[in-house]
Amino acid sequence: MSVVVDTPGNGYPSVPNDLAGVERMCEQLYTAQDATTRQQAESALLTLASNPRNLTQCTMILENSAAPYAQKFAAWTLTKLITSYWSQIGTEERVQLRNYVLNYMANKGPQLEQYVRLELTTLLCRITKLGWTDGDSHRGIVDDVCRFLDASEEHCVIGLQILARLVSDMNTSTTTFRRTITHSQARKVSLSFRDLELLKVFNISLSTFAKLSPPPQHSKLRACALELARACLSYDFVGSSLDESSEDIGTLHPPSAWHVVVQDPNTVKIFMDTYRALCNTDSNRSSKALECLIQLVSMRRTLFSKEELRVMNIKRHMAATLEILSARMGLDDHNNYHQFCRWLARLKVNYQLDEIANVDIYPQWIELVASFTLQSLAADWNWVGDSLYYVLSLWAKLIAAKPYLKSGVDTRLDVHVVKIVEQYITRRLMSIRQADDGDEDDFSEHLDAIPMIFRLQYEKSAVFLTSLMDPMLENYKTFAASGGVGANPVEVSRVERELAWLVRIIGSVVGGRANTLSSEQQELTEGELSARVFQVMIHTVNADNAVRNAPGVNANTMATPSGRARGTKGAIVLDAAIADFTQAFRRSYIGEEAVANSKVYVKMAERLGMTDHMHVLDVVASKIACNLRIYGVVDGAKIIAKSLSLLQDLASGYSSGRVLCKLQTVRDMIMNHDEETFPFMKGPDSQMGRHRTTFYQTLLRILFTSPTTSADPEREFTQFMEPLRRKLELLAALPSKEAFLNDQGVKAATIGVLRDLRGVVLTVANRKTYSLFFDWLYPTHTPVLLKICEVFSEAGVPEVTNVLLKFFSGLVFNNSQRIVFDSSSPNGILLFREASKILVTYGRYTLANWDRIGGAALIEKNSSVDAYRVLYKGAWVCMLMFQRALSGGYVNFGVFALYRDPALKDAMSICFRLILAIPIEQLLAYPKVARAHFGLMEILAANHPKDIAELDHVTFTRILQSLREGLQSYEVWMSSQSASAIDALSAFRFKQAMKGSDYGRLMQAHVEQSPDLFPSCLEIIFSMIINVDCTNQWSLSRPLLSLILTNQDTFVKIKNRIIQSQPPDRQVAVAGAFELLMMDVQMNLESKNRDRFTQQVTQFRLALREEGVTDSLM
Repeated sequence: MSVVVDTPGNGYPSVPNDLAGVERMCEQLYTAQDATTRQQAESALLTLASNPRNLTQCTMILENSAAPYAQKFAAWTLTKLITSYWSQIGTEERVQLRNYVLNYMANKGPQLEQYVRLELTTLLCRITKLGWTDGDSHRGIVDDVCRFLDASEEHCVIGLQILARLVSDMNTSTTTFRRTITHSQARKVSLSFRDLELLKVFNISLSTFAKLSPPPQHSKLRACALELARACLSYDFVGSSLDESSEDIGTLHPPSAWHVVVQDPNTVKIFMDTYRALCNTDSNRSSKALECLIQLVSMRRTLFSKEELRVMNIKRHMAATLEILSARMGLDDHNNYHQFCRWLARLKVNYQLDEIANVDIYPQWIELVASFTLQSLAADWNWVGDSLYYVLSLWAKLIAAKPYLKSGVDTRLDVHVVKIVEQYITRRLMSIRQADDGDEDDFSEHLDAIPMIFRLQYEKSAVFLTSLMDPMLENYKTFAASGGVGANPVEVSRVERELAWLVRIIGSVVGGRANTLSSEQQELTEGELSARVFQVMIHTVNADNAVRNAPGVNANTMATPSGRARGTKGAIVLDAAIADFTQAFRRSYIGEEAVANSKVYVKMAERLGMTDHMHVLDVVASKIACNLRIYGVVDGAKIIAKSLSLLQDLASGYSSGRVLCKLQTVRDMIMNHDEETFPFMKGPDSQMGRHRTTFYQTLLRILFTSPTTSADPEREFTQFMEPLRRKLELLAALPSKEAFLNDQGVKAATIGVLRDLRGVVLTVANRKTYSLFFDWLYPTHTPVLLKICEVFSEAGVPEVTNVLLKFFSGLVFNNSQRIVFDSSSPNGILLFREASKILVTYGRYTLANWDRIGGAALIEKNSSVDAYRVLYKGAWVCMLMFQRALSGGYVNFGVFALYRDPALKDAMSICFRLILAIPIEQLLAYPKVARAHFGLMEILAANHPKDIAELDHVTFTRILQSLREGLQSYEVWMSSQSASAIDALSAFRFKQAMKGSDYGRLMQAHVEQSPDLFPSCLEIIFSMIINVDCTNQWSLSRPLLSLILTNQDTFVKIKNRIIQSQPPDRQVAVAGAFELLMMDVQMNLESKNRDRFTQQVTQFRLALREEGVTDSLM
C-alpha cells in the first residue's frame, strides 16, 4: 500500500511512500536508542500532523497496519489534526471519523495493545467533545458505547475505559487546545454532558458492579467500573474548576436528577461491599472505593427530598465507618488508612454536629473515632504522614461547632479531647527524642487544628503542657546561667527542640485566639502559657550573651572553646519557634484595643513582672537584636528572615512602632547598624543581601516614626546615614579600577552599601523624607555611583550592577507622589539626568561585552551561557527604571530637545538596543523581562510616539512584532498593554496622516517597507475577540477602531473571509453583525466615536457567538 502525504515542504526528511516504511519509521520513533535516528523519524512523521488533508492517509495507516507503533502514531496524529484543524474539517467528515474509530475499536479493540487503545480512546473523546454542539450524531456516544458492554468481557472493559476517559475529558479545562474551543464553549459542553449523560454513565458503573462475581473474578471489570464511578463523582458539577481533593470544598452539587441514586442505600452498599472484599488484598482499588464514598457523603443538602432521608444517609456512612473501625478493616494499609481519614473529616464538613450527634449510633461512633485517633497518634508518624491532619481537623471542626449545638445533646467531646491533646504532645516529644534529625516543619500543618482542640479544655490542657514544660525550663535556665560551660551539647539541643515544639503549640493556640470567643479565664490561661515562652526568650538571650562574652569566642560563629555553639540545630529550631510565637502574640495582644481589654498581662506580671505591651516589646526587641547579632554568617538564615519580618511588622503598627522607637535596644540599633554590630549583613548569599535591604527599611521607618525626629529631622537622618556616607567616601577614594575589581572585600562592601541605599529609598515615602534623601545623595555621592557603574559594567560583574540598577529604579519611582520639587527647582531634571547616565553607561559596556562574547550566536546554539544573568536581568531593570522615570510626572521632557540635552535620546536609544539584543521568544519566556518591556512600550507609545516613528526600520519592526506576540498572550496584563501600545501607535499614524506631517510620512515609510505589521495586528485582534474568552475584552477592542481606520482594505478582507466561511443560512446574519459593528461610526478617533464603537464591538461579538461563528486564523 502506498501512502501519499501532503507536507509543508520545510526541508524535513519525507515520510516513506510505502506502509512498511512508515511502520519502520514509527518503530524508530518510539524505540530507537540512537537520538539522531529518533529525531529524524520524528521530523519526518510529524509532517503528517501539519495538514488536515492527511486525515485520510492516517486513517489508511490505521486500517491497514498491524504494527502497534504505527497504529499508535496514526491515532495520535489524527487527534492532533482534528484538534488543530477542527474548523476546516467538514461536519460529515467528523461524523465519519467518529464512527470509524468506534467500529475499529469494536472489531479490533480486544487484540490491540493497551497504549494503542489509549490513543484511540483519546481520539474518540476529543472528537466527541469538539463535536458536541454539532448535533445528535456526537451526543449519542454513551448509547453507542453501551453496545460494548453487552459483548465480551474484554469489550466491556474497553467500553468502561472509553466512558471513564470521556467523563474525564468533559470535566477538564481546555488549555491544551484552547484555540480550537474556548473556555466558555468547553464549559457549555461540560454542563450539557452533565445534564444529558453523566447520570446515565454513573448508573452504568453501578450496574456493572451488580453483574460481577465476588473477587478475585472480573478484576479488570471491577477496576474499570471503580475508575468510572470515581470519575463521575469527581465531576466539576457547577463549573467552579476547584480542586476536589481540597477538604475546603466540602459539598458537591450534582443536578436534582441525581437524588434517586444518592438516596438509594444500595449506592453506599455497593462501594462498601467493594471495599470489604478488596481491602486486604488490593488496597489500590479498595482505596478508590473509599474515594467514591467520600464524594457520596459530600452531596448537597437539597438533593434529599426529606430531612429523614438525609439523616438516613449520614447514618449509613457512620455505620460504614463504624464497621471499619470496629475491626480495623484494611486500616493497616496506608492507602486505605489515608482515604478513611479523609472520609471521617468529610463527614463533618458536610453535616452539622447536631445531625451527627443525634444519630443513635453516635456514642459508639465517637468512642471508636477517639480510640482510632489515639492509636493514630501512638503510631509511627512517618507512616501516618499527612493522614493525621484529617483526623485532627475532624476534631477541630466538631469542637468548633459545639457552641452552636442545641442544648441537651451530649457530644462527649469534652471527655476525649484532653486525652487527645496529651497523647499528641507526648508522642511528638517522643518522636523528637528518637529522631534528632527530624524536620520540624513536617507536622506544622497540625498546628491549624490543634488550637481549637486545645481550647475546648483549655485549663486542663494548659496544666498538662506546663507540667512538661516547667522541668525543661529549669534545665534550660541552668544551661543559660552557665553560658554552656560543662553542658552536653546533644542534651541541650534535645531540650531546645522539645521546648521549640511546645512553644510552637503555644504560639498556634495564642494565634487561634482571633478565631474563638475568648473569655477572661482563657486569657489568664494564655497569660500562664505566654509567660513561659517569654521565660524561654529571656533564657535564650541570657545564654547568647553569656556565650558572646565568654573568653575566646569567635564573634562571627559564636563558638566557645569547648565547642558549644548557640548556632546548633536545636537553638535554631527554638529561636524560629519563638519568632513564630511572638508574631502570634503580636497579632492577639499588641495593639490599642487588645491591650486595653486583655487579662493576659495579669499572669505575666505575676511570673515575670511584665505588666503591659511595652515590657513585652522590650524583651522582644532584645531577642530580635540578639538574633541579628549571632545568625546569618554560618547558618540561621531562617531566623534572620523571621526576626526581620517580626521587626518590620512591629515597626509598621502605629502603637507598637511608636513604642519601639523609645526602647534603648532599638535606639542602639538605629545608632549602630554596621556589619561589625550585625554580622548577618556580611552573609555570603544574596538572600542575606536582601535581608540588609529589609533591615534598613525597618530601621528608617522606626526613625521616621520617632517623635524626636520632628525636632531636627535633617540632623537625625544625617546621623543615621553616617555609616553609609563613610563607606561611599572610602569607595570614592579608591585610586583605580583595579582597586575595585581585585579586592573581594571592596566588591562585597560595594554590594552591601548599594543594598543599604535601596532599603533607604524604599522607605522614603513622602515629599519631606524623599527630599531629605535626595539632598543627601545629590550631588555629593552620585559621582561615586556612576564610577561604580562604569567599573563593574565594563568588567561585566552583574552581581554589582544589578543592585545598582535596582537602587536607581527605586530612586526614580514616584510612588505615592513622593517626588515633588519646588517649581523653581531643577531637581526633577537633574534626577532624570543621573538616571540616564547610569542607564547609558551600563548599557554601553554591557552590550559591548555581549557582542564580544558573541551572545546572540551562543543563544542560537543553545550554549550554556547564562544569558539572564549576563544581560536579561540588567536589561529588564533598565527598562523598568526608564519606564518609571518617563511616567513619574516630575520632568518636562520637552526641555531636553529644546536645550539639545541628549539625556532622553541616549537613554531611549540604549533601551531599544537592549531590547534588540533579546530574542522575542526569550523576552516572552522571562516574566520580569516581559513585564518591563511591555510596560515601557505602553508608556513610549502613549507619550513619545514621535520618537518611535523616528526609529530605524529594524527597531520599529521589532517593536511591532513584540507587541503582536504580546497581543496573543494568555496573560491579561501582557495582551492589555500590547493592545494599548498598538492603539496609541495606530492612532498616531492616523492623526499624523490626516495632518500630512513629517511624522505621518515616517510612519508611512515603515508601513511601505513592512506592509503586514499593522494589518496582522488587526487580524489577531479580530480572531481573539471572536474566538477567545478573555477578561480584558474591552482592552482588546480599543485598538480596533484606529486599526480599521488605517487598514480599511484589510478590514474588508477579514469581513468577507468570515462571512464566506459560514454556511449559506448564516451568512446574512454574520453580514448584519458587521453592519452593526460599523453603524454610525465616523472617520475619527474622538472619545464619543470611540465609546460608541467599543459598545458595538460587544454587540458584534455576542451576535457572532449566537451564530456559532469562529475565525480559522486562530
